[in-house]
Amino acid sequence: MPQKSYLFPDARIAARGDQSCDTTKDGFQCSPEISHRWGHWAPYFSVESKKVSNEIPDQCKVTFVQMLSRHGSRSPSKSQDKGFRKSMKKIKGARERKEEASVFDDYEYRLGLESLVPFGEKELIDSGTLFYQRYSSLAAINIPFIRSTDSGRVTESAKRFIEGFQGSKIKDSNADKGQAAPKIDVVMKFEKDFKMTLHHNTCPRFEKTHRGLKFDAITKYAKTWMPAVKKRLGGLIKGAGLRLIDIFQLMELCAFQTVADASKGPGKVSEICNLFTKSEWADFDYTQTLSKYYAYGNGNELGPAQGIGFANELFARLTQTEICEEETSFNPDLEFPVDRVIYLDFTHDNGIVPILTAMGLYQVDLPGDKLQSPEASGDFSAGWVVPFAARAYIEKLDCEDGDFIRVIVNERVIQPTGCGPDELKRCKLDDFLQILSSAKDKWDWQKCSKPLSAKERFAATQRRLATIKFFAS
Repeated sequence: MPQKSYLFPDARIAARGDQSCDTTKDGFQCSPEISHRWGHWAPYFSVESKKVSNEIPDQCKVTFVQMLSRHGSRSPSKSQDKGFRKSMKKIKGARERKEEASVFDDYEYRLGLESLVPFGEKELIDSGTLFYQRYSSLAAINIPFIRSTDSGRVTESAKRFIEGFQGSKIKDSNADKGQAAPKIDVVMKFEKDFKMTLHHNTCPRFEKTHRGLKFDAITKYAKTWMPAVKKRLGGLIKGAGLRLIDIFQLMELCAFQTVADASKGPGKVSEICNLFTKSEWADFDYTQTLSKYYAYGNGNELGPAQGIGFANELFARLTQTEICEEETSFNPDLEFPVDRVIYLDFTHDNGIVPILTAMGLYQVDLPGDKLQSPEASGDFSAGWVVPFAARAYIEKLDCEDGDFIRVIVNERVIQPTGCGPDELKRCKLDDFLQILSSAKDKWDWQKCSKPLSAKERFAATQRRLATIKFFAS
């Protein structure tokens, strides 16, 4: 029986076994009009373009690949869990719930905390499998160099990726079976004063002020759509005293409940998701996109600055040269070989966006007062760039017409700004190296250590309090 949908009466949820719903190659395609609009809480899904193929061109061969991956789908964080429980307590205590909200009649909140869910483990196994299949010419005879942050869900994701990668290698008759299995070579610690290129905790000014720039953007756009949703749901769930924060948390809960249940049976979205309309999901998705853009992307001068260290590392890896002078997040005390051809780095969504932006991707302006599609936003969207299990490939291509770099984010070819025109969206190697080397000039890392003024501290506090006040209404 298809899942019942009050707001989408014609919806038909595809079964997990359906090729269009959940596959190794295309990811989670179940009810895409809903599940692809969860921003960075979306399970992995391919955003391959029909206009530009991501297949390796016939006249080229891959000689180097760098992958940057987010961890797989997880359970809520402690703060999210606390918020979900508060919202559910209100809903359970409502004076009346209409039939459209009957999903809560038998619903019990029983999600875990922060760790990968089984479906998230599968996402990374699939990712490892797909990576090996794509780059088997390199992977069959080369051992990847692997780094991870020390977050449990990130290291577990790296291990599950290795499982998929090595499982495919064992089956490959052309592979060097005498090689050792890949392992995590470097674990980067998430702690104060520990320099690392895979996370954003190394820029004090960003953490204290600039990270909060997203609050203004979130609040401004949320005002255009959330009050109407609150009014509508208030009519379905009477006497619960729902606030805007409850509405937002219900939309997040839809995503987390879906990935928690995804490994238990036929692929489908949680019935909680059907409380909201397609347009409301589009607005939710864009709100999440603005959050990433103004915190870590092109809308924040110190967001991409935290990707400079990785840009310098990538330059060193591509040119097989040492990093001689480094004042950013690069840690010279950690193992850093430059003679490999496969590099795999595992981190969080907030580590990936600064890196990709510093590499010349997503150099766009996003309006904060009206919805804009990913295509109109230079392909920048939280769900398109950093869903759970997101992966970006940076390929070095030796082609008949020269050496090129190609960047593929979740199966979509993205050409960095600063590259010449190319119908395959390749970037000449020299042009890409110039983009990487100029990142330190475009984004000012030195501002990270600049002391805060009393005025700046006050503004940061007021910004945060204004957002809290809005969502508490």
